[in-house]
Parts: sequence; structure tokens; C-alpha cells
Amino acid sequence: MALAQRVELDSGRTWTVLGSDHLPVGPVEEFLEFMRVARDASPNTIRSYAASLARWWEYVESAGIAWDAVALPTFMPFVTIVRTGDPVGVTRLPTAAAELAEAAESTVALRIAAVLSFYRFHADVHDVPVAGRLYRVGSRRGRSRYVRGLAHLDRSVAKPSPMVRVRGRAPRPTPILSPAQVAAILDDRARFDAASGCWVGSVRDRLLFATLHETGIFSGG
Repeated sequence: MALAQRVELDSGRTWTVLGSDHLPVGPVEEFLEFMRVARDASPNTIRSYAASLARWWEYVESAGIAWDAVALPTFMPFVTIVRTGDPVGVTRLPTAAAELAEAAESTVALRIAAVLSFYRFHADVHDVPVAGRLYRVGSRRGRSRYVRGLAHLDRSVAKPSPMVRVRGRAPRPTPILSPAQVAAILDDRARFDAASGCWVGSVRDRLLFATLHETGIFSGG
């Protein structure tokens, strides 16, 4: 079973991935070292990558898949495993699938992005062909692992895109406050006391909310 392991170095805290033999996973550690040195990634970023790649390495070890021979059909079950949190080889019954909560789609997208970054690195450095099987350029027939340095300036060049996509949930509609609700919020911050002829409460807070309301940032219907 692979796991993400915290490591304390003289330079600070970092993370690595241990395989079932309790030793650092070579290909993963090489990628994480690239992120630490070349990309100057923060410890939190390294931790996130390590957690995602530990989940991936556990999957390839349990499924008996060579890490450098992955193709799209063998990659797709990993998406389901990340989403459900179930071990490799476990299939939920329909009733259980409806009752158990699944991971947020943003978490699933984060795990997939980490694995794809890992394979793009090994494609560029060691010509590992996996990334070319998980990406497409323009169409499924025109795939390429490589993008020219200034390709983003050339609109005629199709950009590679992953063939595995996770659709995020539709954003919730922005709540709209009624005029009465806005007035209640303003009066809760501060109100004018006619008897004393003074404002009671935080006039500064009332001014802040009133400004947000008048500029449309914080508004009623």
C-alpha cells in the first residue's frame, strides 16, 4: 500500500511517496524533487501532489499495472476510485452508492491533474509515452506530448487537452437580499437615536455595508 510520508530535512518539511516496500517510489520522488527545485513549489503543494500520487501508486500496484504502460482504459477506473474512495476491485451496490457520500469534484480534478502533471514530466524527461495516451491535440487522432515554447501565442496551433475531464457542479445562484433585509443589516450595525440625537452602534460598519449596497456589490432585489 502506497502512502504519502512527511520528511523533515535541514531545509524544511517536505513530502514523499512510499510504495508497498516502504521505500520511496523512484519515479514519483524524481517528479517531486523537480517540483521542489525547478518549480520552487511550496511544502503544501508538494504535500498535495504526494497525496494524489500515493493514491495513484496504490491503484497501479493493486491493479498490477506497470506505471509506464498506462492507457486511457486503465486510467478511467482510477477516476471512479478517487470519486468514491473505494479500494481497488470494489464495486458498490446501487443502494450503497446512493447512501454514501462521494468526494467533491474539485478534489477529483485535483487528483487527476497531479497524475497528469507527473506523466507530462516523465514524457519530457524520459519519453514515457503515457501522457500522449491521455492527451489530445485538436482531435483524438492528432495527439502530441509536446508544445512549443511560444505555442500559446500562435492561435493556429491546437493546444493539448486531457481526454479525462471532471465536470464541476453548477454554481449555486447568488442570493439576492430584499430591501427590508438590507435595511435590517444596516440598522443592526448602527442606527440613529432620535432621543439622544446620536448614532448608536458602529457607524463605520454601517457606512461599509451602505457603500457596498449603493455600488451594487451587496444589493437587494
